[in-house]
Amino acid sequence: MWAHRILMVVSCVVSPVVIPAQIVSTFVLGVLAALTGELLLIIPITLIWVVCFLGPLLGLSWIWGKAPFLRIPLAVLGIPLALIAETFCCLMPSMGELGARIHKLCLCRSWPYTFDCFFAMQRRMPPEGPKVRAVIYDICKNDVSCCTYLNHLGVWDGGYAL
Repeated sequence: MWAHRILMVVSCVVSPVVIPAQIVSTFVLGVLAALTGELLLIIPITLIWVVCFLGPLLGLSWIWGKAPFLRIPLAVLGIPLALIAETFCCLMPSMGELGARIHKLCLCRSWPYTFDCFFAMQRRMPPEGPKVRAVIYDICKNDVSCCTYLNHLGVWDGGYAL
């Protein structure tokens, strides 16, 4: 839980810089996508997301669950990676796929429990384990769009208060 809380605090500290940049980048990239065809922009964005962010986030999260003695070194790698991945998701235009964008943001914000949250979202069932549920509760109480999306998936039902 401590790594997740650090990630959320750092994310809040960085947000005054990211939000204005997000407005500009999503507008510029949205116009570029409209002019060139969305496929030319979607393919590289998706490849960057999967290879550079999703894979490492899932891998580090999996190791977090399997090797508790490595948690401090994993946090040194995972917290900045999750923050950069969240910033990447914020700066890229949604191109009509708002659900996919929120899905990515939820995965970034749930680190170090990204692995468990990813499979809970895939199964469309509430996650197992009180720590994972507490992380989803934390995400949902701070972000209405994530709350609505996770509720729609069946991962969160408004409960889990500790």
